[in-house]
Amino acid sequence: MRNNINNLVDKLTYINLPRSIIKITGKDAKLFLQGQVTCDLNAASPQTSLLGAHCNPQGRIVFLFRLIQCDEDYYLFLPTEILTIALHSLKKYAVFYKVQLTPLDTVTTIGLWGEQANAFLSTSALSINTIATDAVIHCNKAIVVPLASSKLRYLVIGNPANTLIQKITTMATLASLQQWQYLDILAGLPTIYPETTEKFLPHDINLHQINGISFQKGCYTGQEIIARMHYKGKLKNHLYHAQLITTANLAAGTELYNSPSQDATWSATIVNIIQEKNNFYLALLTANTTLIEQNQLFANKEKVRIHQVLNL
Repeated sequence: MRNNINNLVDKLTYINLPRSIIKITGKDAKLFLQGQVTCDLNAASPQTSLLGAHCNPQGRIVFLFRLIQCDEDYYLFLPTEILTIALHSLKKYAVFYKVQLTPLDTVTTIGLWGEQANAFLSTSALSINTIATDAVIHCNKAIVVPLASSKLRYLVIGNPANTLIQKITTMATLASLQQWQYLDILAGLPTIYPETTEKFLPHDINLHQINGISFQKGCYTGQEIIARMHYKGKLKNHLYHAQLITTANLAAGTELYNSPSQDATWSATIVNIIQEKNNFYLALLTANTTLIEQNQLFANKEKVRIHQVLNL
């Protein structure tokens, strides 16, 4: 996997991302969202995207999203597989507001990366070099969002027939979803799946480190617990980027323990993971700092060895 990524960096590469959109409209759209998400809607604008989470009353993340504002409407971009869960959770609160929640399936989201990405987008009349991370750039009825990453990466959002989308799919090399997920892990950008919904607190996955939480905004669902953790709590768990070696089957949500016995102590939970090759995995995991330093991890009684770890 690592060699495949390095080989693609020199090329213009893209992936059709499995993303869905929830469009939020109505008189109370901003008021509704401000009370339901961790990011501050006052910081949203047609030129700036926001990362955020919607949490349950216990402060645990139901889903993550990227928010883009267009006029008075708001668009939440999230993995397609968690769309049903997201809508179900938001609708429980939407009944108290004058808002409409509409899932959109006619928009394409492309992940674009590679050393040639800047030059390619510049030929489409975009001044990419001076654009900040997470900015929203409008081009030929498409949207381009630069992402924080060690590699040059962008989201390109638009109608499948859009000229920029068509140009990308014609000229760029198609990559796999796993290769995009690999870059997300390297960048420390987590994803919440149905298997991990309501499993993590925002601090468990470093959401406060990637501008996904505002501690200055008012109340929102789960805010009291999240704020208490930030201001008064001593964080025992941290997000790590790690290479793991094991014969066990690992997946997002897999819990790792400090021994194979029934009275073992929890040590870590996998947030995101890909398999690089036989028995080698690259993962984001939230872990107890003391226990992970001992490098005594087990999944389903199988030994999991940490080959390399980086505290994000």
